[in-house]
Amino acid sequence: MADCFVLFSKRCDTLTKEQVQAFVDGKRPRAKKIEHGVCYTYRWPDLTIRIKVLSKSRLAERLPNYEALVDLFCRNETAKFSRNKLAKHGKRMIRRLRQTRLYVQVELDPDRDKECRAGWLIGRMRGELRPMIFHVCVFYDWKFRELLEPEGTFDSEAVFD
Repeated sequence: MADCFVLFSKRCDTLTKEQVQAFVDGKRPRAKKIEHGVCYTYRWPDLTIRIKVLSKSRLAERLPNYEALVDLFCRNETAKFSRNKLAKHGKRMIRRLRQTRLYVQVELDPDRDKECRAGWLIGRMRGELRPMIFHVCVFYDWKFRELLEPEGTFDSEAVFD
């Protein structure tokens, strides 16, 4: 089964082939222009990793979808936080999303591999880009602390940087 991570980085504007190559030791990705940017692909017999870097011109089209999710999660009636606290948190999340300079989608197929190549790649990308991450309907900080769940909950230790 495939898995997908979306990374929102405010640290850089793009990823070069050399930067992407540094995420996986000893393997060169295949680069291909796609409709909305560029796709770097790593293939092994048991794993395919696609790193899709969205072009700057398309960034403004994608971010409102995630802002809408933040708004929806913050309006959850069963949230354990007060409406005021959740509203402030949601505003901080949206402010952080709007600072995004680089949108990267990482697709793993299958979602995990015995040699942990997928995990290493995601870990290296997190360290390099320090992104906000969206995975399986949850927003995370770069250390994988929950920034916001659909139920309107979040880890107060999570950071927006």
